[in-house]
Amino acid sequence: MPPPPPPLPEVGMATKAAWLAGLGGPAYLALATLLQWQTPQWAALLCVLAGVVGFGYLVSRLKDRPEDGDDGPDDPTYGAVL
Repeated sequence: MPPPPPPLPEVGMATKAAWLAGLGGPAYLALATLLQWQTPQWAALLCVLAGVVGFGYLVSRLKDRPEDGDDGPDDPTYGAVL
C-alpha cells in the first residue's frame, strides 16, 4: 500500500483573488446573459477586465521548469522517450 500523499501547499490570498476574478467575472457575465439581466456597461467592462487580469496573473505565475532542476531525458515530465 503506498504511503499517503503529502498535503497540498497553501494558496496565497493573491492567487485566491486571481481565481475569483478570473472565473467570477466571466461567470457573472454568462449568468447575466442567460437570465437576461440588464448589466450596466461599466459593470460588464469591470467583469471583462477582472477576467483578463486574473487569468494574466495566474499565467504569469506558471513555472517554466520543475523546481528540482532535473532536466535530463529520464525526467518523467517529458513523457515517453522513444
